[in-house]
Amino acid sequence: MHNKLGPWALVVLGLGSCQTSFEQAPGQAPLAQFKLPLIQQPPQPPPAPLQVDSIRAVAHRLVGRFSFANRLNLQKPDSLGADRYELDSGQPFRWADSLNTDGLELIADYQTSLPFRESGELPARLVYPVYIVNSTPRAKLLCGKDSWTYAIQEARDRTGQWRPIESKGPESCGNGEWILKIRPRQMVVLLVDKYQGSFKTRLRLRLSNGNSQYVSAAYEGWISETQFLPTQRERRLLAKDKLAVAGLYYGALPALIDSLDLRERQTPHN
Repeated sequence: MHNKLGPWALVVLGLGSCQTSFEQAPGQAPLAQFKLPLIQQPPQPPPAPLQVDSIRAVAHRLVGRFSFANRLNLQKPDSLGADRYELDSGQPFRWADSLNTDGLELIADYQTSLPFRESGELPARLVYPVYIVNSTPRAKLLCGKDSWTYAIQEARDRTGQWRPIESKGPESCGNGEWILKIRPRQMVVLLVDKYQGSFKTRLRLRLSNGNSQYVSAAYEGWISETQFLPTQRERRLLAKDKLAVAGLYYGALPALIDSLDLRERQTPHN
């Protein structure tokens, strides 16, 4: 059972069209190198991890962009201004020839647990932060839609194969896609759900970013083994079009493909 949190629950304002911009918290000079920050939050009872019985469609919340710092207030991402380009804005896109989507780092902090709820949502969910980090001397690009980006969790099954335990969530409309400029010594924070279960295994996050594919370093966590099973909707989609696996799982390969003869048409990502 989830605990209902009061006004101290972490409420995130994302990157959607209704975003409110905040300036970086005062007194936090950017660090020269990235290290996992301490996220500032009031003491509060943690909610229980989610319990699910199949691959779960997700849209993990993207909190915002921050400069490298020792301590982080997730309520105060920096102001994006002209650093975010709306694909449906009708304005010319001037970064294509000079910036690209490669060279970022994907760093998960599974040891940190945060209560999270959307505005007006109860109960809260238990999440952990994932950092999309630019440690290069050049600005990089991150692609997303509304208040999320294209990321799912994977887990190792009993045979040692990496399998998706999440899939791309349903989209409300065709608009809302954006490209965000991440400047040197900046990071974007993504909140990812924790799950409960009796199967202890290795987890990692997969991010599809334009023409670039990222996977984080692996870390230990708990899930239910039924989370390797596609939903009935996904089974129908894959039975109708086997190549739908690429759009659903961003290149990850569910166990179901072993019976759909997809291996010669898809290349696993290690």
